[in-house]
Amino acid sequence: MAALVDRLDPDEFSGSAARRWWAEFDRVERLAAAGKTVLARRIAETHQPGRSGSQTAAEELARAAGTSAGSVREVVDTSTRLAGQPDVDTALRRGELSAAQVG
Repeated sequence: MAALVDRLDPDEFSGSAARRWWAEFDRVERLAAAGKTVLARRIAETHQPGRSGSQTAAEELARAAGTSAGSVREVVDTSTRLAGQPDVDTALRRGELSAAQVG
């Protein structure tokens, strides 16, 4: 993926081709967010304060992702709620819902 993006020249695409590629990247983004969301619950369950230099799993993951602990806390909460919502879980894993929609 990194090599593809590195070589990506938007001026080489027609408008319709650029839209198709954009949709593919959007799907990859949704699937990547789904994977992170699904795993967040387990990371929170197994987090050991101080071991990674973070007091909470949200802090640990936020540091790794370069984002805020608050936004990761929402992902952890969503991940925990997924256990009781199998239809939402399935749609997330298929890339049918964005992280924002699931949250």
